[in-house]
Amino acid sequence: MLLPLAVTTLWAIATLSRTVDDFDRMIAQSTYRLDATIQLQYRVLNVGTITAHEHMSAGVRRVSFNRDVRAVETVFRQILNDSAMHPRDRGIIERARHEWRNELMQPVTASGPSGSVQSQAAGLLGTLANAYRQDSEALRQQLDRSKQHLLWIAAAAAIGCLLIAVAGATLLTRSVLKPLHAFKQGVAHFTENDLSFRLPASQLHEFGQLAHEINRMAEHLEGHQNELQELSARDPLTGLFNRREFSQRLQAERERGRRYGPNFSLLMVDIDHFKNINDRYGHPAGDEVLTTVADLLRLSVRPMDVVCRHGGEEFAILLPETETGGAFSLAERIRHAVANSTILVSDKQSVQVTVSIGLVSFKGDVGEGIDPLAIADQALYRAKRSGRNRVITDSDVTSGN
Repeated sequence: MLLPLAVTTLWAIATLSRTVDDFDRMIAQSTYRLDATIQLQYRVLNVGTITAHEHMSAGVRRVSFNRDVRAVETVFRQILNDSAMHPRDRGIIERARHEWRNELMQPVTASGPSGSVQSQAAGLLGTLANAYRQDSEALRQQLDRSKQHLLWIAAAAAIGCLLIAVAGATLLTRSVLKPLHAFKQGVAHFTENDLSFRLPASQLHEFGQLAHEINRMAEHLEGHQNELQELSARDPLTGLFNRREFSQRLQAERERGRRYGPNFSLLMVDIDHFKNINDRYGHPAGDEVLTTVADLLRLSVRPMDVVCRHGGEEFAILLPETETGGAFSLAERIRHAVANSTILVSDKQSVQVTVSIGLVSFKGDVGEGIDPLAIADQALYRAKRSGRNRVITDSDVTSGN
């Protein structure tokens, strides 16, 4: 009678060992990603300081700068080659790489590359590194607790093997092996970055407490991932959606139009004579104008509308289920709201700005050969050429007819 229970106990101990090994692999994987992300962040920040070394000749600084640029690209490729990386983490790394390459396209001055885009790339990497660091620490703490709990359970199972035969086997099957199997499934889900999975509660106190701690850790990590995803989708200055996120929302609206045929409209908004504000009052004043206009746009639209900073002083607004008339009324409200606003750019200075708006509406399926942003941008260009501070509407586009 004891033999089946003894075999079951040995199987449970082996399962415990495999569970601990799974945790060890998770910790090693998180630590590797943390080290790689910190190294990448350091290299991104280091490139910006190369040209500031005045004791170097211009040639030496250029060689050092190019060498560090190649090193940063190498680390980017190494990290992105990790096939096990979660898609949301990969999106953040690719976003940082995109911002980094944008920074390289800016002219290199005596004070080094432009710091704004570099700080965006380094900031994204720093946030990701902090999340990995917290993940690793949480996993290590949980592993220590898990080892203690699991060792206690294994010892209890061994003692039960000597004291109880058939009743012990039944109790072990219900209270130990089933929770262990659930924990193994949970570890497999967490290893694949499926943090939405939750372990079931167990009647056994130790397993129930362990399941509670692991579920709490998963909720914490899932919250971090959601924050990182939200950060990667937003423009750091205005808080609006960035261009990449807007492109995804626009593509989704096109797919919806292809299937169900609703109308949608697109606005391209550009601040008139924005360069003059930067030249006269400085870039902090320009940033204040951008954030104020962004707030006015956000307050003017519906919750279902999508507003993004498309680049520089240009914004894009997606209006689902909106025809030309409704879109034109909104565009005029935006234009008047901006023109009638006084923007305080310093303690003693205030400015007033205007915007030019290009509008285009679509009906049903928008063909693959049509670029809605390009058409809206053409309308915006005509608004600028026509004297600015006005709304220009392109004719409705109907595809598939």
